[in-house]
Amino acid sequence: HEHSRPHSVLFASSVFVASFASMSARWLLLLATHCSAALRNPFRAAPTHFDYIIVGGGTAGCVLADRLSAASKQVLVLEPGPSPAAELKIAAPVALTKLFGSEYDWGFRSAPAPGTAGREVHLCRGKCLGGSSATNALLYLRGTAADFDGWGLDGWGSEAMLASFLAVEAQRDAAFRTDALHHGSGGAVPAETPRYANPLSERFLEAAAQAGHPSNADFNDWSRPQAGVGRFQLTTRRGRRAHSAATHLRRAARRPNLHVRCGCAATRLLLEAEG
Repeated sequence: HEHSRPHSVLFASSVFVASFASMSARWLLLLATHCSAALRNPFRAAPTHFDYIIVGGGTAGCVLADRLSAASKQVLVLEPGPSPAAELKIAAPVALTKLFGSEYDWGFRSAPAPGTAGREVHLCRGKCLGGSSATNALLYLRGTAADFDGWGLDGWGSEAMLASFLAVEAQRDAAFRTDALHHGSGGAVPAETPRYANPLSERFLEAAAQAGHPSNADFNDWSRPQAGVGRFQLTTRRGRRAHSAATHLRRAARRPNLHVRCGCAATRLLLEAEG
């Protein structure tokens, strides 16, 4: 077992990040008995004390690791799954269905429901560095402005969220980069138009237009209604999947203060009261 008393323990997923730094307790994280090699250097010795331990190296965990290690903090990332670095079926978008039920998939299934005629539905969630950004369908779609404004939460309205989206986007399509109101080019998350268009897809778009459906060339343009038919952009770089382990963790892994362990799960969290 490895033991550490970090300043913060962060549970990271694509939808939930919790920090316990403000609580007046010392932390003892009890790790699983098996931890595989570090992401970059399997012979680099890790310290026994960390400022932050990130439980889960998924989409959010990789971003946190990048940001926190850039601030010269000692950071440890624990990921139960493997690294996707050398896996072709993750890198190649066309191999998407090969990931279902694989070692990179948690294999979750929904509960039977009347809407599915009592069937369970497979829910592919990424079990690897990069999390579900390494196993999803790659569509670069933000939602609509009304989605965020409808929440009525300070700091989460469409204006604030659009600024954040622009900051992280690395738009690769010249036609989209001309729209600086809705696209950014200096971020870490690439977006580009697919290089290949299946002829059947083109016929589908033509049929939709003949049926009277409006065309939409950019589903992330919030100046117009999102309804319509068109081609999605993908989170790829030169046709290769750009998951968060590639866009954030890979560059951060060069830092000596960041330590990544795959095949390593937290079994429980023990709290030791001060005094």
